[in-house]
Amino acid sequence: MKIAICDDDTKEREDCARLLEILANKHGAAVEITHLDSISDLMRHCHPDANAYDIIYLDIVFGAAGEGVSPVAAAASGKGTASGTSAASGMSAASGTSAVSGTYAASVSATAVASASATAPEVTLDGVEAAKALRGMGCESEIIFFTVSRTHLMSAFDVNAFHYIVKGHTTPSKFEEIFLRAKEAVDEKNREYLHCSAGGESRYIDISTILYFTVKDRIIQVHYGDGQVFEFYSTIGKIENQLGACGFVRIHKKYIVSMNGIDTLTRKAVTLKNREILGVGKTYYTKVKQILDMREAHP
Repeated sequence: MKIAICDDDTKEREDCARLLEILANKHGAAVEITHLDSISDLMRHCHPDANAYDIIYLDIVFGAAGEGVSPVAAAASGKGTASGTSAASGMSAASGTSAVSGTYAASVSATAVASASATAPEVTLDGVEAAKALRGMGCESEIIFFTVSRTHLMSAFDVNAFHYIVKGHTTPSKFEEIFLRAKEAVDEKNREYLHCSAGGESRYIDISTILYFTVKDRIIQVHYGDGQVFEFYSTIGKIENQLGACGFVRIHKKYIVSMNGIDTLTRKAVTLKNREILGVGKTYYTKVKQILDMREAHP
């Protein structure tokens, strides 16, 4: 998960990054944090990819003295990271689509749009104007305003901001809650779903939860989650074509399994991580073994 912190106050920026790294490690999230000290810097990093970051912590008032004590300074400790990009290791989540509602381009000034050009000249936008410019460029990142200013709270709604943190007033526990909610929003955007329907019932199943598929007489059974099963009409070949690029492999004329769900493989069977055992067809073993070996060599 890529996070940008855009703030001209170096200490605030570094304190925020430290706390985010602590929270990422605590909650098993893989994060890469980029430090940006100006709106122009942010615009340069978001051109041509307006969605370069999953979450943007964005100050509003640039070039002004800060007030009070940062909400993150109370929780963050140790020496701050240098300007640039840092990373915290852990587990990350899955991949898909989302859309930002509303139209922002109409309210974006010519100066704001120009700031996102290839030359990216220095600009004097505040954080709200920068957010409008980003939305006008098609940015769907979760924007969290991180500022001493209370006067722009209503403007945050105009740019579909995820949240508004007031330095010196937002508690560390609230900061953590906002981070976790933003992380969940990012994870949800990135999830991919399989749409299945039969007998008037439709389900959207998170692909990352699917263990395997089995077929009998053109009826596909998808096994997912904690022992859940859903039946629908299709062919095993169609499923193989649809999900082959999503980490699924055919092990038998009757079975397609998630590579992530395989525990052990023999010439005759695979044992899944949930301890279920499925047969392996002779014509499929070599290919499955090669794929597993490649995944182990390049995790």
